[in-house]
Amino acid sequence: MRSCNVRAHSQLCLGLVIPYTPTTTTGIKEGGRCDAYAKTAAPQGGDEPSDSLAGQRAPPLAHTWMYPPPPLTVSFTEGSLRQAAHSSRLSPPRWPLSPQCRLDNRDLAMISLDFNFNILTRDLSHYLENQVKVGLFGSGVGLSLKPQLISGSEKFYHFLREQCPVVSETYYPTFWCWESRIQTLLRPFVTAKPGVVYRNELIEAADGGQISLDWFDNDDSLSHPDPASRPTVLLLPGLTGTSRESYILHMVQQSRDLGYRMMLANYLGRKGRKTCLKGVIVFSAGWDVFECTASLEKPLDRFLFNSYLTSCLQASVHRHRPVLEKCYDIDHVMKAKTIREFDERFTSIMFGYPTNDDYYHDASPVHKLKSVQVPMLCLNAADDVFSPFHAIPVEAVKQNPNVALLITCHGGHIGFLEGMWPRQSTYMDRVFKQFTKAVIEQGSALQDLS
Repeated sequence: MRSCNVRAHSQLCLGLVIPYTPTTTTGIKEGGRCDAYAKTAAPQGGDEPSDSLAGQRAPPLAHTWMYPPPPLTVSFTEGSLRQAAHSSRLSPPRWPLSPQCRLDNRDLAMISLDFNFNILTRDLSHYLENQVKVGLFGSGVGLSLKPQLISGSEKFYHFLREQCPVVSETYYPTFWCWESRIQTLLRPFVTAKPGVVYRNELIEAADGGQISLDWFDNDDSLSHPDPASRPTVLLLPGLTGTSRESYILHMVQQSRDLGYRMMLANYLGRKGRKTCLKGVIVFSAGWDVFECTASLEKPLDRFLFNSYLTSCLQASVHRHRPVLEKCYDIDHVMKAKTIREFDERFTSIMFGYPTNDDYYHDASPVHKLKSVQVPMLCLNAADDVFSPFHAIPVEAVKQNPNVALLITCHGGHIGFLEGMWPRQSTYMDRVFKQFTKAVIEQGSALQDLS
């Protein structure tokens, strides 16, 4: 449920991180002694095992591993063992590896295992320290999948921890599509689309326009059989979104299970406590539109997302071309290649802004956080290319007791796929269901958060 009275630019990986304890170095801990390693068996015909490593410090071990790890192929020959030993952080055993040295398969496997572990530990540690913070292809993959909960109110924070246990759970993305862009792209195709029958309501506006509302009345509700007292959940889809989007249908299904009715609209007009809202939940918000558009203009993201979304916006304009071309240069609008160009040529002009920058400033929810007066939970993924991590307003959230922010390391943009085959439910669906139920049924506990 997005609370914003201007068009929002956003709508609402797979790195499974698991603890890893190497069995080949039993007793070796980070910074511990390497006595166990020094007892590697010598090859037949070679010298005795070297004790030169005994007492040396072990290299730092990676306590969390990304699964699946980056593709790595290691083949060991006598020559490659020399090269591996030279590049290893630990000194190799002193027995000679001469061309005349003959290794049987068992000994070669043991040696390979030790060198494999040393090299992999060194390279993986270097990768985690220097690359993972940025993320694979800029996805922002992190070392931990534990969501980070931030709130400007201790009362709101504890309410979420107690009433919405999902905020404290470790989020494990689907392992075969962990990367943020894949999560974003596959969500509409992987997740099921529950069957929902809406009741449409058209409201005539004073200026001759029409407001279309899609209702799911849930007349079969057992927990709230009286329509007069049945709680209503308002959903506001994002850019180019409709009531038929898969993530919207899943939220309708979650609300149906709770016994609530749903109403879908494209904008919310009232502000503050006059909205009669008990709570708000926002998914994958594009907090700073300047940063969002800049991120989507990077070559790969422009190819995967920007061009497609621009064409969707142009299609909406084209459907109403006979009316719009009286006021706007539609031919110029239809030549736009990016969302920014479309907004410069159409959106900002339609809303009466002097410049597109003025429109983007007003369309950025980050500037409205201080005005939020009802409990609002925001879910963002750190690897969302639509809403870059550095633009997520962590400090601003801390200044408003009515706002809480939940950040996951993975999830993409309205992705949050989890499980082996995420057909029925996602992490985002569970957050929505638990928060909605908590606000409606335990909302009295959220009064006077300041």
